[in-house]
Amino acid sequence: STHSDASVIVRSHGRGVFTRCLFAAFGRIGIQVDDGGDPILYENTFGSLSGTCIDVACGGIGTFTKNNMTDVARGVTVSILGDPLILRNTIQGASSEGIRVHDDGCGTFVDNTVKE
Repeated sequence: STHSDASVIVRSHGRGVFTRCLFAAFGRIGIQVDDGGDPILYENTFGSLSGTCIDVACGGIGTFTKNNMTDVARGVTVSILGDPLILRNTIQGASSEGIRVHDDGCGTFVDNTVKE
């Protein structure tokens, strides 16, 4: 079996709607989206994660709206042809970066707040 450090994995064109969920103190990553995964996350709370709250890579997409990320290492990471819509989220107290786009990642980022 394959072990992951993510609370939730959405891949292989998987879909899902996550609303008002708590992702906290489990593993390094709150939600990992790749290989065409296309979830919708709305009004969720992420906290006390040692890594990234939302990690979109390898062709993952998804819509992430009004989520709160507090006291985490990194809010959002997009890489390797990941292309999410990140809309009206709040990232506060990230110990590394609030948002990191690298290695051919892209995405649309609208009306987000990143603060200490």
